Amino acid sequence: MAVVRATRLAVADMARRRAPGLFIMINSWPPWTWRGDAPGVLNMISSIAGRKIPAMGAIPDSSVYSATKYAVTALCETLRLEFSYSGLPIRVTSLSPGAVDTQMLHTVIANNPLLKDKIPMLKPKDIADAVLYVLSTPDSVNISEMTVQVTGEIV
Repeated sequence: MAVVRATRLAVADMARRRAPGLFIMINSWPPWTWRGDAPGVLNMISSIAGRKIPAMGAIPDSSVYSATKYAVTALCETLRLEFSYSGLPIRVTSLSPGAVDTQMLHTVIANNPLLKDKIPMLKPKDIADAVLYVLSTPDSVNISEMTVQVTGEIV
Protein backbone atom coordinates (compact mmCIF):
# COMPACT_ATOMS: atom_id res chain seq x y z
CA MET A 1 0.00 0.00 0.00
CA ALA A 2 2.15 2.80 -1.35
CA VAL A 3 -0.26 5.51 -0.23
CA VAL A 4 0.08 4.33 3.34
CA ARG A 5 3.88 4.00 3.09
CA ALA A 6 4.37 7.40 1.47
CA THR A 7 6.14 9.67 3.89
CA ARG A 8 4.58 12.99 4.76
CA LEU A 9 7.72 14.68 3.49
CA ALA A 10 7.45 12.93 0.10
CA VAL A 11 3.76 13.79 -0.19
CA ALA A 12 4.35 17.44 0.71
CA ASP A 13 7.36 17.69 -1.60
CA MET A 14 5.60 16.23 -4.64
CA ALA A 15 2.38 18.13 -4.04
CA ARG A 16 4.31 21.39 -3.61
CA ARG A 17 6.31 20.97 -6.83
CA ARG A 18 3.79 19.61 -9.30
CA ALA A 19 0.43 21.32 -9.76
CA PRO A 20 1.19 24.58 -7.88
CA GLY A 21 4.12 25.20 -10.22
CA LEU A 22 1.72 25.12 -13.15
CA PHE A 23 -0.58 27.67 -11.50
CA ILE A 24 2.39 29.95 -10.86
CA MET A 25 3.50 29.61 -14.48
CA ILE A 26 0.04 30.43 -15.84
CA ASN A 27 -0.35 33.42 -13.52
CA SER A 28 2.99 34.77 -14.72
CA TRP A 29 1.88 35.03 -18.34
CA PRO A 30 2.04 38.58 -19.68
CA PRO A 31 -1.25 40.53 -19.66
CA TRP A 32 -1.52 40.59 -23.46
CA THR A 33 -2.01 36.79 -23.35
CA TRP A 34 -5.41 37.24 -21.76
CA ARG A 35 -6.64 39.78 -24.33
CA GLY A 36 -6.87 37.09 -27.00
CA ASP A 37 -5.13 39.20 -29.63
CA ALA A 38 -3.19 36.22 -30.97
CA PRO A 39 -3.55 32.46 -30.79
CA GLY A 40 -1.42 30.53 -28.35
CA VAL A 41 -0.58 27.03 -27.22
CA LEU A 42 -0.22 25.77 -23.66
CA ASN A 43 1.48 22.39 -23.70
CA MET A 44 1.76 20.79 -20.25
CA ILE A 45 3.83 17.70 -19.69
CA SER A 46 1.94 15.26 -17.54
CA SER A 47 2.66 11.53 -17.46
CA ILE A 48 1.02 8.31 -18.43
CA ALA A 49 0.67 7.97 -14.65
CA GLY A 50 -1.83 10.84 -14.93
CA ARG A 51 -3.97 8.79 -17.34
CA LYS A 52 -3.58 5.22 -16.09
CA ILE A 53 -2.51 3.95 -12.72
CA PRO A 54 0.74 2.09 -13.31
CA ALA A 55 1.28 -1.26 -11.66
CA MET A 56 4.16 0.10 -9.63
CA GLY A 57 3.11 -0.75 -6.09
CA ALA A 58 6.66 -1.70 -5.22
CA ILE A 59 7.93 1.79 -6.06
CA PRO A 60 7.77 4.14 -3.08
CA ASP A 61 5.58 7.21 -3.52
CA SER A 62 4.27 6.13 -6.96
CA SER A 63 0.71 6.71 -5.78
CA VAL A 64 1.55 10.28 -4.80
CA TYR A 65 3.24 10.86 -8.17
CA SER A 66 0.17 9.52 -10.01
CA ALA A 67 -2.18 11.73 -7.99
CA THR A 68 -0.17 14.85 -8.84
CA LYS A 69 -0.11 13.92 -12.52
CA TYR A 70 -3.88 13.38 -12.51
CA ALA A 71 -4.06 16.94 -11.18
CA VAL A 72 -2.07 18.16 -14.21
CA THR A 73 -4.48 16.32 -16.52
CA ALA A 74 -7.50 17.88 -14.78
CA LEU A 75 -5.93 21.35 -14.86
CA CYS A 76 -5.35 21.05 -18.61
CA GLU A 77 -8.95 20.11 -19.26
CA THR A 78 -10.24 22.88 -16.98
CA LEU A 79 -8.06 25.49 -18.70
CA ARG A 80 -9.08 24.27 -22.15
CA LEU A 81 -12.73 24.74 -21.21
CA GLU A 82 -12.15 28.12 -19.53
CA PHE A 83 -10.27 29.44 -22.56
CA SER A 84 -12.97 28.12 -24.91
CA TYR A 85 -15.82 29.66 -22.90
CA SER A 86 -13.91 32.96 -22.69
CA GLY A 87 -13.26 33.01 -26.42
CA LEU A 88 -9.49 33.01 -25.94
CA PRO A 89 -7.68 31.36 -28.88
CA ILE A 90 -5.39 29.33 -26.63
CA ARG A 91 -5.06 25.63 -27.36
CA VAL A 92 -4.25 23.38 -24.40
CA THR A 93 -2.53 20.01 -24.64
CA SER A 94 -1.81 17.52 -21.89
CA LEU A 95 1.15 15.49 -23.13
CA SER A 96 1.46 12.23 -21.20
CA PRO A 97 4.68 10.35 -21.88
CA GLY A 98 5.31 6.82 -20.75
CA ALA A 99 8.74 5.83 -19.49
CA VAL A 100 11.37 8.35 -20.64
CA ASP A 101 15.13 7.86 -20.35
CA THR A 102 15.70 10.51 -17.67
CA GLN A 103 17.62 10.75 -14.41
CA MET A 104 14.36 10.47 -12.46
CA LEU A 105 13.51 7.13 -14.04
CA HIS A 106 17.06 5.86 -13.60
CA THR A 107 16.80 6.70 -9.89
CA VAL A 108 13.52 4.78 -9.63
CA ILE A 109 15.06 1.79 -11.41
CA ALA A 110 18.23 1.91 -9.31
CA ASN A 111 16.10 1.77 -6.15
CA ASN A 112 14.05 -1.16 -7.44
CA PRO A 113 16.13 -4.07 -8.80
CA LEU A 114 12.97 -5.82 -10.06
CA LEU A 115 12.69 -3.14 -12.75
CA LYS A 116 16.29 -3.21 -13.95
CA ASP A 117 16.49 -3.93 -17.71
CA LYS A 118 12.70 -4.45 -17.87
CA ILE A 119 11.46 -1.00 -18.81
CA PRO A 120 11.72 0.06 -22.45
CA MET A 121 12.15 3.83 -22.57
CA LEU A 122 11.48 6.74 -24.86
CA LYS A 123 14.27 9.20 -25.54
CA PRO A 124 13.78 12.85 -24.51
CA LYS A 125 13.89 13.73 -28.24
CA ASP A 126 10.74 11.62 -28.74
CA ILE A 127 8.88 13.93 -26.36
CA ALA A 128 10.36 17.02 -28.01
CA ASP A 129 9.13 15.69 -31.37
CA ALA A 130 5.63 15.20 -29.92
CA VAL A 131 5.63 18.80 -28.64
CA LEU A 132 6.74 20.04 -32.08
CA TYR A 133 3.93 18.07 -33.68
CA VAL A 134 1.36 19.70 -31.41
CA LEU A 135 2.82 23.13 -32.17
CA SER A 136 2.78 22.42 -35.91
CA THR A 137 -0.98 21.88 -36.12
CA PRO A 138 -3.19 24.70 -37.42
CA ASP A 139 -4.70 27.15 -34.92
CA SER A 140 -8.08 25.54 -35.61
CA VAL A 141 -6.85 22.19 -34.24
CA ASN A 142 -6.53 21.50 -30.53
CA ILE A 143 -4.91 18.24 -29.52
CA SER A 144 -6.29 18.16 -26.01
CA GLU A 145 -4.53 14.97 -24.95
CA MET A 146 -1.58 13.04 -26.32
CA THR A 147 -0.13 9.88 -24.85
CA VAL A 148 3.30 8.82 -26.10
CA GLN A 149 4.69 5.41 -25.24
CA VAL A 150 7.63 3.40 -26.47
CA THR A 151 6.61 0.40 -28.54
CA GLY A 152 6.26 -2.54 -26.19
CA GLU A 153 5.65 -0.54 -23.02
CA ILE A 154 3.26 -2.33 -20.69
CA VAL A 155 1.20 0.22 -18.78
